[in-house]
Parts: sequence; C-alpha cells; structure tokens
Amino acid sequence: MNQTSGSAFEDWLSMTHRQYEKNGLAWIEKNYVQSRFFAGDGHAKLVPTGKALPDYSGVLAGGRGVFLEAKSTANKESLSLPRDREHQYAYLQQAHRYGCYAFYVVYWEEHCEVRLYDIANLPKVFGVEPLRREQGIKVIPDGGLCDWLSAIVPVDTQEARRKAVERSIKVLSTFMSRSQAQSHLREISIILQEELGVIL
Repeated sequence: MNQTSGSAFEDWLSMTHRQYEKNGLAWIEKNYVQSRFFAGDGHAKLVPTGKALPDYSGVLAGGRGVFLEAKSTANKESLSLPRDREHQYAYLQQAHRYGCYAFYVVYWEEHCEVRLYDIANLPKVFGVEPLRREQGIKVIPDGGLCDWLSAIVPVDTQEARRKAVERSIKVLSTFMSRSQAQSHLREISIILQEELGVIL
C-alpha cells in the first residue's frame, strides 16, 4: 500500500465524518495507536505501547455503534490483510457480535473506487482468503464526500431479509423437513415478487 495514498484516503474519510457530525448523522472519531517517547542514543523515539484499534469508531444517529478499518491498495482485484493486523480483524468481529456495524473500507487505486466489506460476510478465521474487490459494496461519492454511510442501507436490508428467511424456514420446519421448507419458501418468494414486488 502506498503510504501517501493511504493517508490521503484517511483524510478524505475524516472530512466525511466531520460532515456527518455537522449534519447530525454520526459522530465518528479517528483512533491512534497509543505510543510513548523513549530516549536512547541521544535520540527520542516514538514507540507503540499497545495494539492499534480499528482506524475509526463512533456512533450513528439512533445509537448504533460503528467501527471502520480503512485500507488503500494498488492491487487490482484482491487485498491480503497483513498478519500483524489480525487483532483488528478479531476486534471487528467482536464489535459485530455485540450489535455494532463493523467494516473494512477499501480504496482501490487502480479503479479509483471505494468499497465496503461487512465483517459479518467475511470468513470467521483471519487470513483464509483475501478481500476481493467485486465482493464489496461500492461507495458512491457525494458532494466530494466518501459517503459510505449511504452504502450500508443495502447491508441492513440484506440482514433483515436473511433473518426473515431464517424465521420463515423455522416456522415451516415445524410442519415439514427443513429441505421441504426451503423449497416451499423459494416458491413463496417468487409469488411475492411477481404479485407484490416484494423481494424476500
């Protein structure tokens, strides 16, 4: 990752977050690695004293927590997460388990685009596979802002649909096998879409 482009991407995100706060949409702060100055050999050195949190954390209007880890890459189609950042991956998973939004937000330099990756849709084990560009939700810039907040609406919608499907299968399974319930639910979803425009 180019450090300059990575820093510029974080500046863009920080500017976006200030605008979110101004508009009453969210309060999101940049996290910094805890460090201390140590003197040695006549020079002062800044040394990290703890593990880095995800790059950003905060709360959305309405009270839901959010954690973001920002990445920038010159790779065209995939991004392997560095091994020394495994603790951030675990942190995002833990945040998700407690009901927070938890994402990787990646700037793909070759495509000049930003994509959002929900930790809930990534493997449970760190490093199993890289982030693939096409798997992320594309963020559409708005008014010069990296408006990732607008992109999470589909994530909520997908999660609501997933829960609705699971609940429906559970109810139907009291009368038939799970495989039969899944088959009937597919038929029901087709009817709902054709007749009412409802996508399940």
